[in-house]
Amino acid sequence: MIIRMKKLTLLLLLFSLGKAYAQQPGYATRRPASPGNSRVSNYDKAAGDNNDYTQIRVADSTQEIRADMLPYKRDPKIRNDRYYYWYSNNVIHSTQGGYNGQLLNGHYVALYPDKNLKEEGDFKTGLKDGEWKTWNHKGDLTNVTNWNEGVVVPDSQQPFWKKIPFVNKKGDQQQPAAANPAGGN
Repeated sequence: MIIRMKKLTLLLLLFSLGKAYAQQPGYATRRPASPGNSRVSNYDKAAGDNNDYTQIRVADSTQEIRADMLPYKRDPKIRNDRYYYWYSNNVIHSTQGGYNGQLLNGHYVALYPDKNLKEEGDFKTGLKDGEWKTWNHKGDLTNVTNWNEGVVVPDSQQPFWKKIPFVNKKGDQQQPAAANPAGGN
């Protein structure tokens, strides 16, 4: 009976420890802005990830940016004709043909100071990839651009189902692609 009670107590103890560990919230460390710099950056990491996932936040008087930096298997092959977006010293940079920091990799959201959406899309190892949307201050969708590994995909190469009016909602139809390959950031 005593051995059975010890086993039961041990089992309950292990179960409660595992349950408590599984429910730990993620943690965030806040870096203060450097002198003369209004930018603030937060690093949000999920507990137990071994730093596999990082979301950066950069804010100034014109916008707030939240960007993912998911891990990737190997460094990308750098192409001189592509603009790479990377993070260093509390700033998101964009340079053609290279980078000198942590590449953005994952979802990206830029907000106006009133928290309205400004720009949203995804990065794949520092390059814009997939559908990118931009909005004006009033919240009107002004541009939808499709990217493939840092290159704008012309409307003529869009899948045929995206061109069918009754499949897309009226407000979601494609707009002309921006001429600026850097996306104005």
